[in-house]
Amino acid sequence: MPRGIAVDWVAGNLYWTDSGRDVIEVAQMNGLHRKTLISGMIDEPYAIVVDPMRGIDVFEDYIYGITYHDSFVFRVKKFGKGSVENLTTSMNHAPDLVLYHTYKQPETPGGVCTLQCQNGGSCVLNARKQQKCRCQPNYGGEKCEVNQCRDFCQNGGTCTASPTGSPTCRCRPGFTGPYCDLRTCQSYCLNGGNCTVSRGNQPICRCPAHFLGDRCQYSEFHSITFKI
Repeated sequence: MPRGIAVDWVAGNLYWTDSGRDVIEVAQMNGLHRKTLISGMIDEPYAIVVDPMRGIDVFEDYIYGITYHDSFVFRVKKFGKGSVENLTTSMNHAPDLVLYHTYKQPETPGGVCTLQCQNGGSCVLNARKQQKCRCQPNYGGEKCEVNQCRDFCQNGGTCTASPTGSPTCRCRPGFTGPYCDLRTCQSYCLNGGNCTVSRGNQPICRCPAHFLGDRCQYSEFHSITFKI
């Protein structure tokens, strides 16, 4: 019964364990050239990983695996030569295996980013390899320490931060202006007109008698000049 599978993407091979027959087999990724690498040397092989060759690594020609009942971690040459080497025998039923080595981890391009960014910001390197903080929405500053929306909108307005510029405010009905600091009806209706606010937060004037216009700016009485 196949239990574990691993891909050697460099050589183009596929490896798998068969715990029912106590074997490790290999074939090309197209299914051709199947053969048995290990038979009878391991009791119920389970999970396996393959270390693909990258030229400079010296430990890359092995298959690493775990036995099912005994939880032995072993390694064996992936070319089918040599004996099985048990690496540890003291684990309690390990279900899987991950290969890690410090020499195999890719180096961070341009060095390490060490800025302590605040409020969920992350440290990144720009094109010049300079450290900068990439801030979450609503935050800015060198280390994301500035809440752009704090006390920005007045009179209950809703603030929306901008990654490139100043925040914007969505004002409650009855208020307007960049910071919602102005009343919509303030000084809008003339000549004693009564101002109300529409659903779209637009001022509407109800004019007194003898006045008209959107701001009650016109009088019905026009002075007429007669020329004699």
